[in-house]
Amino acid sequence: MTIELGSAATILSDQPAPLKDVAYERLKQAILSGRLHPGQPLPIQELAETMEMSRTPVREAVRALEAEGLVEVFPSRGTFVSNISVDDIRELFELREALEGMAARLAAQRRTEEDLRVLEQILQSAHAATGSDRLDREKEYGAEFHSALARIAGNSRISAIREDVKLNIDRARLISYSSPQRGAEAVEEHHEILEAIRLGDAELAEQTMRRHLRISLQNALKLI
Repeated sequence: MTIELGSAATILSDQPAPLKDVAYERLKQAILSGRLHPGQPLPIQELAETMEMSRTPVREAVRALEAEGLVEVFPSRGTFVSNISVDDIRELFELREALEGMAARLAAQRRTEEDLRVLEQILQSAHAATGSDRLDREKEYGAEFHSALARIAGNSRISAIREDVKLNIDRARLISYSSPQRGAEAVEEHHEILEAIRLGDAELAEQTMRRHLRISLQNALKLI
């Protein structure tokens, strides 16, 4: 079996990145992009050969990914990409609805004109990617929109909790965006959220965000 990792990860630094960091980034991005799918075996020797490095940095990378919940290691069976279940998806979206609904409410109350311009620019870029067979770009702009809202909300604890579960949220988002039409639908829903924030309507902003995430959950559950 050929393991598809994509191109080598780029780590911005004045010094060459340690091999374990390179291995970690390549494996993480392959999992989050879906190139490595849930339940797929990850033979250490084959991974090392694919990335042209020894097994030691690969093992260290796998340990880090195991700690983050992206990889499962079974002593008698081997190493695998961790599965993500229906319950996992549902719980993640329920958490997002609570957190990001409040983030949208606070953003409507606290946003500046510059904040609105930033959100509009993100959605303009998302529109340009829609329909271009680049689901990865649509997903990235969607993630950028939600992250920007969390920042605009001005609540560091909301941002911290989102960061704690970011990797699993990214996996859930990947499933939701697997539907070809979902990217375009999500952009339109983001516009509705932005309009509520522009109006300064905190109640509408929260409810619109919650509806957006419930639709995303329903879409993901159909595809998993």
